[in-house]
Amino acid sequence: MSSLPIFFEAGETLKSLIHQFTDPYAFLRELIQNSLDAGSSRVDVRTEFLEDEGIGQGAAVFSVEDTGEGMDQEILDGQLTRLFSSSKEGDLTKIGKFGIGFVSVFALEPSLVVVDTGRDGQNWRVIFHPDHHFERISLDMPLDGTTVRVYKPATFEEFQKMRRRGLETVTYWCKHCEADILYDGTRINQPFELAVPNSMTWSVPGTEMVLAPAFETAPFFGFYNRGLTLSEGHQEIIPGIQFKLNSRYLEHTLTRDQVLHDENYEKAMALLRTAVDGPLRDELFAEAGVSAPDELMGALVPRLPGLAKNWETKPIFPTLHGPPLSICELRSAAWNLEEILWDDTPSPASEELAFRAGPILCWKGPDAAPGWGALIASLTGQTKRVRVSTTWILPRLVADLSEAGKALLKGVGHRLNQAGALCRRVVAARFRNRPAQSRDPFFLIQDDPGTMFQVQAGETRPELTRTPGTLVLNLDHPLLRRHFELAERNPDLAAWLLARLLMMEDDWGPLGEVRLVEAALSDC
Repeated sequence: MSSLPIFFEAGETLKSLIHQFTDPYAFLRELIQNSLDAGSSRVDVRTEFLEDEGIGQGAAVFSVEDTGEGMDQEILDGQLTRLFSSSKEGDLTKIGKFGIGFVSVFALEPSLVVVDTGRDGQNWRVIFHPDHHFERISLDMPLDGTTVRVYKPATFEEFQKMRRRGLETVTYWCKHCEADILYDGTRINQPFELAVPNSMTWSVPGTEMVLAPAFETAPFFGFYNRGLTLSEGHQEIIPGIQFKLNSRYLEHTLTRDQVLHDENYEKAMALLRTAVDGPLRDELFAEAGVSAPDELMGALVPRLPGLAKNWETKPIFPTLHGPPLSICELRSAAWNLEEILWDDTPSPASEELAFRAGPILCWKGPDAAPGWGALIASLTGQTKRVRVSTTWILPRLVADLSEAGKALLKGVGHRLNQAGALCRRVVAARFRNRPAQSRDPFFLIQDDPGTMFQVQAGETRPELTRTPGTLVLNLDHPLLRRHFELAERNPDLAAWLLARLLMMEDDWGPLGEVRLVEAALSDC
């Protein structure tokens, strides 16, 4: 047995290194990392409360046991008890590189640290004391792997809190470890995945990743080496992508709070970008289709550059009256029409317009499905999108009017023309794609009254005194229905009142009513 000062060459550096571990329970992560680097396929973390052992109170005991290659005297003296002495430097199969991980056990301010280890027929117990001395004791019993026990004075209530903190630490840092990690007998390993739609995994030798579209401004990211967490957080590192990257190229910094940005880090990131711009993009387009969610459509937008030609013929965009459109067909339709026609529900008007003008997209609109809109704009360069139900009207002329109704139409046209309107004809119609409570009592069109016509949103209706055409009365409008009912009793009065109403709707002002009165007097 020998008693030596621990890390005697470190001086104040040792204290600084101990205090760099802001979480005193980080020693569990460091010990598990050492176990992984020692080749252990299983690490058991156990907690135990010891009653008063002659130190005035009980003690919490954390033990970390592995089945790795263990340590002999040369490793104990040359690496374990010496700072910055690591055999892992430049070895991509190892996680730790700095030779300071074991120091973390002293951040908990333990009363005792005991290491039992065996290798090549040598079996050792090393006891570390609070005064920075250690004892190395040769053991007769054979040992397999390494067990580290950390003793901390504590009451039973304090032990319970420490046990929970230890579990939180191990679960966070070691949940994806490739070795089995058990905490008090319970396996804490979790699948290496992202619990989100449209995620995919991709791997090359030494690197594994899982990635998915992200819709937050600061998406999730995670960096790991052999499954051990190096860094997790929320930040947009690759536009529109959340990911977990597990790679032999990744290392943590000396302070363990960031991933080391060096040439190996750039290698890992290059692999990630390759996966995003290749396999992920292809898989997203493979998933895209008529039932694809809006978020997926939006996620495709930043992935369009470099898109393979075979995806341009994939039928992705649903239509109201026909088969889905491919990217090529969508571009062709946008070029021919100089606008994108769309609606969320088929109607007689959309069916007629599809027959006359071409395909109409089945889309919920920019408010409900912005991802689709962004993809359409990106693919076609066309930002002019027209909703059929609010801009296109398909009238159905009412031919079975009563004699009083026909007289009303004739009388309205006569009185309006007398007052200065340019109505060639007045007809009554029902608008098959207009709600009964439509605010538009009439439309003035130049086409045949039985065909479709378009009224752009916000467009001012043509003035009756300036534009010759057919005046189409909306028979579904409640005010107009009342005039037709009045015509059954008094067609002349109904015609005069309806002409007056239409003039008011057409903003003729007081002069228009004067003209209407003068026209009525001239008939007397």
